[in-house]
Amino acid sequence: MADRSSELVAERETSALKKLQAAAGFMDRSHVERLDWMYEQSAVGKPDEDKLMNMPVADSKDQDMEDVKKLSDSAAGSLFLRSATKTTEDMLRKLREDPLFQIRRQEQAARENMMANPLVVAKLKKKADKAAKKERKKAKKAAKKEKKALKKAAKAAGKAGQKHKKASSSSSSSDSTASAAALGARSAADGPLGARAGRGA
Repeated sequence: MADRSSELVAERETSALKKLQAAAGFMDRSHVERLDWMYEQSAVGKPDEDKLMNMPVADSKDQDMEDVKKLSDSAAGSLFLRSATKTTEDMLRKLREDPLFQIRRQEQAARENMMANPLVVAKLKKKADKAAKKERKKAKKAAKKEKKALKKAAKAAGKAGQKHKKASSSSSSSDSTASAAALGARSAADGPLGARAGRGA
């Protein structure tokens, strides 16, 4: 009984310390208000090794086997034998009885039932296809817009180049005849299709 009261006092002190740390800003409030106490293993279950070494070993195993033989499976209290429950069994029981775990398990079962229905699967597939088609259309539109912007920039650069050529040709007539000859040779080499292709790109 004294062990339990000292354990309660220690728990109160640690919770008060955590609250003070949260108030000072050293710790998140979420850490203080957690439900970790539900999952903590009891510290009472493990005595010191020195005490165990100095105590005589009792044959409680044989006694438990006799109790099991005496009690039938249907007898009341057959679940409660003298041996204490193991920590792992206690943790598994806590996990099985955890409400959040049960909610997740129910959600998973509902999801599996939904995926077993072919109509729902077809509807989900159709929705995914529609989303993929919309994404492709959006990407195509963005590519088209980019191509149009590049075309516009090339056209503006071409006009700026023509203005520059006109300005330089008016300054010297010999340069204009040479450039006209060069343009004529280039257009003859490109042909009528090359000129159209150059304008289109």
